Amino acid sequence: MHKPIIDIDTWNKAQEKLNGYTKVSMLKGFVYCGECGSKATLRNREEKRKSGTIWRATYFICSKRNNYTGLCSCKQISANVINDVINEKLKTEFEKVKLSDNEIKDIYNEAENSAKSTNNLLHIKLKELNIDLENIENNIEEIYQDKINKLIQIEDFKSIYEKNKKREIKYYKKLRK
Repeated sequence: MHKPIIDIDTWNKAQEKLNGYTKVSMLKGFVYCGECGSKATLRNREEKRKSGTIWRATYFICSKRNNYTGLCSCKQISANVINDVINEKLKTEFEKVKLSDNEIKDIYNEAENSAKSTNNLLHIKLKELNIDLENIENNIEEIYQDKINKLIQIEDFKSIYEKNKKREIKYYKKLRK
């Protein structure tokens, strides 16, 4: 630890300002420039007006124009305009989808069976890993007893022990995933 460079109030104000920039649109990464085809960058602007009110804008802009890496003349477009267009298109498409109760039940049952199948596979893998770990622990105990009873040399014990410990660490890492 060291002496703070800035006071806690300044730190909190900076964090508040940084958190204000993290407004994310669900469309981020899916919008492209209509002129050059580059990915559009989502930007948020906030300005305090003379009247004291705060003006906010969220918009997409061509990434080439935004980074000054290209000569794209495409202007920014409000994220609200894009969201409205997408929402209308989604409404139209959803109205086309008509599923019967049986179709909905079939979709649900298929998803449920898939989830159960995945869950069963994970339980099987977990059991296998636990069995392997138990075997490693038993091997370590056996070679330890062999060392105590002077059935193996200390160098052999160290070598076998280290191999088993490496395997054990590998299995614990797998269990954490």
